Amino acid sequence: MSARHQDHRRSTRDLAGLRAAVQPVYRELESNPSTKAFIGEIVAMRQATGGTPDAASCSASQQARGVAVSATELQGTWQVTFNRSELKAAGAYPDEDLPGNYGHFTFTFDRGHFLQVGPRAGPGSGPASGTFVVNGDQITFHRSDHAYPGSDTEIWGPYRWSAYRDTLTFKKSGPGPMPTGLVVKAWRRSADSG
Repeated sequence: MSARHQDHRRSTRDLAGLRAAVQPVYRELESNPSTKAFIGEIVAMRQATGGTPDAASCSASQQARGVAVSATELQGTWQVTFNRSELKAAGAYPDEDLPGNYGHFTFTFDRGHFLQVGPRAGPGSGPASGTFVVNGDQITFHRSDHAYPGSDTEIWGPYRWSAYRDTLTFKKSGPGPMPTGLVVKAWRRSADSG
């Protein structure tokens, strides 16, 4: 028997053992109707992308497709509203404690370009626009709207991002300048955003 065949038999046996070991956990989780529905959605998503319920890894081409598919989840308009104390609680830098940095915001993503619109409360607090680059779960913004005299392209990030259904979240993940307003609360997809 070849080593490859032995490895396959061992993997099959290990997988069967793992399934048996986690079955009580699945039974307990599935006793809650909401959790059971979420598990069903995860299995359906995996199957829709060509995976099987037992798949633990994917090829490089599938990973590349996954990144592209994930980036398209950003497309459309998102919105969030937060107040000054929520901004400060999220770790805002002292120079971010300005009226234009809290209130209601919209964030539109359109094929590599973004537009962020928020409260207008003084110089530099108008819309922010530019381009963005997604690399897996990281996103970097290149703001190039020159909102005030002497401003140049700013780089925000990288942030870690996640989109699920109609919810988008950002987390600071690097040493670069990162406006705190993106991470205060989850962004919700606008009803009029396809």
